[in-house]
Amino acid sequence: MDAYVQCSGDIVTGAGGELVRQENLFRLGASSFADFVTVDLVTHTDVWLPYDLKGRHRQEVYTANGPRLAAVLRDLSEVLGSETDPDDSTYFAKPTETLGYLWASDAENAASFEPLDVGDNASYHAGLAWLERLRSAHDRGLSPSAALAVVSATADTSAGRVAPACEPRTVALAVLRDRSRG
Repeated sequence: MDAYVQCSGDIVTGAGGELVRQENLFRLGASSFADFVTVDLVTHTDVWLPYDLKGRHRQEVYTANGPRLAAVLRDLSEVLGSETDPDDSTYFAKPTETLGYLWASDAENAASFEPLDVGDNASYHAGLAWLERLRSAHDRGLSPSAALAVVSATADTSAGRVAPACEPRTVALAVLRDRSRG
């Protein structure tokens, strides 16, 4: 069985920050076959990307809309109780994946990066970069939570990035480690 709904929404299309209503902004679909169920979200616009489909840079449009899409995907993941699984890369965009989790505890005077896959080369190198950033913040005298805030806002995306719409959450370290093990 397949079902879908077209969803309209408001997007920012220019530097003025004005919201414009777009019909058919998303298509939210669900499919079920035997024991397998899938949900997909398809977008019909490029306002979530730093470049439009003609290759023109649009930082203001991306900055205004990108975090909103990230929040929708995060909320959908939470409601469904399942991680998002990005589709394949295209010429225009590469889906992102979670490499691991940054965490901090002022009570324990500690901060670190927990990789999702310790055997994955990308996760390993990302972890080294995030640990170096945290160490540098610590050396400047920042508390673990302040260090986490600083490194989360870095413009350097070579080791991944913290999603702009990502809100800090409080979870037990054991829960975080369970999540990182899959």
